[in-house]
Amino acid sequence: MKKKLLLITALVLLAVFLTNSMATNVSAKIYPITHQYFIIYLIQDSVTINGGEADTYFLDVVLSLTTGLQDMSNPIVSMQFTNTNPTILDAWMGMAWFPWSATHDWTLAGSAYTSGTRTVWARYQLQDGTIGNPFSDSIDYWAYHIVIPDSVTINSGAATTETLDVTLSLNAEIRKYSEEVVSMRFWNQSTLEWSSWEPWASTKDFHLFPSGQGTKTVTVMYQLRDGTTTNSFSDTIEVVAVEAVATPTFSPPAGTYSSSQSVTVSCATSGATIRFTLDGSEPTSSSASYSGPISVSSGTVTVRAKAFKSGMTDSDTASATYTIEPPVSKVATPTFSPSGGSYSSSQNVALSCSTSGATIRYTTDGSEPSSSSTAYSSSIQVSSTTTVKVKAFKSGMTTSDTASVTYIINPTGGLGFLEIALIGGVVGAVAVAGVVVYKIRKRPKKQPTPAPKMLRIQAEPRELLADGKSKSTITLQLLDEKGTPIAASEDIQISLTSTRGSVEKPTITIPKGKEEEKTFLVSSVINGPVTLSADAKGLKGITMSLNFLEKKRYCMHCGTIMPFTAKLCQKCGKAPPAGVDTKVCRNCSSVVPVVAKFCSECGAGQPE
Repeated sequence: MKKKLLLITALVLLAVFLTNSMATNVSAKIYPITHQYFIIYLIQDSVTINGGEADTYFLDVVLSLTTGLQDMSNPIVSMQFTNTNPTILDAWMGMAWFPWSATHDWTLAGSAYTSGTRTVWARYQLQDGTIGNPFSDSIDYWAYHIVIPDSVTINSGAATTETLDVTLSLNAEIRKYSEEVVSMRFWNQSTLEWSSWEPWASTKDFHLFPSGQGTKTVTVMYQLRDGTTTNSFSDTIEVVAVEAVATPTFSPPAGTYSSSQSVTVSCATSGATIRFTLDGSEPTSSSASYSGPISVSSGTVTVRAKAFKSGMTDSDTASATYTIEPPVSKVATPTFSPSGGSYSSSQNVALSCSTSGATIRYTTDGSEPSSSSTAYSSSIQVSSTTTVKVKAFKSGMTTSDTASVTYIINPTGGLGFLEIALIGGVVGAVAVAGVVVYKIRKRPKKQPTPAPKMLRIQAEPRELLADGKSKSTITLQLLDEKGTPIAASEDIQISLTSTRGSVEKPTITIPKGKEEEKTFLVSSVINGPVTLSADAKGLKGITMSLNFLEKKRYCMHCGTIMPFTAKLCQKCGKAPPAGVDTKVCRNCSSVVPVVAKFCSECGAGQPE
């Protein structure tokens, strides 16, 4: 009972308080009224400058306004602002009343050249003309600031990078609150479209694109608080000597299969993450991550895979198409009863097929049965010598093989004139054939032309300098099943791929009658082992290993060995000299600029 009385008393006090606040609209904050049994929050009128920011560099600001609890029969209708403390006489004189709204543009008082704290006072007017108590907010104004334009900087302004993963530093020019930068987006040079807007931040981890070496550009655009966008701006960096992740491989290889396949995707680069798609789209760093075999159970599915590793260039995209075509059952070959042979009387021939539901069709004129031939429904009466051919059909199954039986009907039981004449002719023919065989040596039977079964691949040399121009001669040769060279029985097209460098003719044709064909493999500037693969339809594919050796280059200023792709010497910090005038190295006969102190090829000192 005591608790109920306390609660009723508190509610009565609250009602009195709310009635007074509706009439006066007291100051702006949220004050908790606490009691042993309840907590009540009173929301009061308030004004906030620039969303509550502590500082501003502009006198033009945006005011945000809230109201306390209102008597809906006598609501707030207007508001008034002043930059002068209301305790000073006539602070509100001449200040305009504005219809109430949640925000209002305002200009702070004071000289634009003087820093200091600026305060704005506000008050509300009710519908009946009652004016509430004033409330205020303050902000620190700074008269001077350094104007730094919108910009993006890659890796703190570094000229080069050996990885595609970089850090962006983003600067937003100081603007008025209503025009401040709130979000940003980036141009994708691969897809040729802008990314989605994201909240602005002063730094961002970023993956450069497209993959590979060369100059990479990061282009940015800002969106302001008022919804407008800035002009785009950018920065560039040179990506050098980035080793590429090995291209993923598939097992089993692409093709048509009669049953479900579990496709395994692998990458020779340790620690690389393989990402894949099944809808034909290009895999990206956000595509599904490969973690186990991909099941292909029906229809045609194209698996596209790409491998990623931090600090390395993304791999090339590998693609494999799998088609699942379950084997179609074949209708059983029909059988005859009685079997074919010579009979002295007419025969009723019964046909049967062990495939349930199959339709048997037949002919008696020697022609091949088809789906439009006579359908078997009852025994076939054979009263004279006849050849019966039959075939069985069923929807959804392969048509059966053709069965053929000849019935010879001789009513007298002996041989007829036709049979006697036939036998006599055969005997005579055998006799003549014997004489011919005796006198003429029998020709050997012409054997069918054997077809190639596999490929042989040879490279000369198998070690190349990783200078981007050295070549190896690649010879592709056709072999029979015993490994013996054999000529092509028809034009054979062969596809070649290499994990590094480039094949001058990735698709070559060995013409009919020839055993081999040649092409060239050109080295890359990245050293290391290389796998060269050759595949042709109907032939067993083959791979071989080569090696790209590191190309040594000497600084022509100090003679220090430096990476082949380096633009500056790591010891003296100088770039290779250039010029039209040249001279010949006395040690290795290489041509170098006349100002070179050392040969770039052998490192030998050069005379002044």
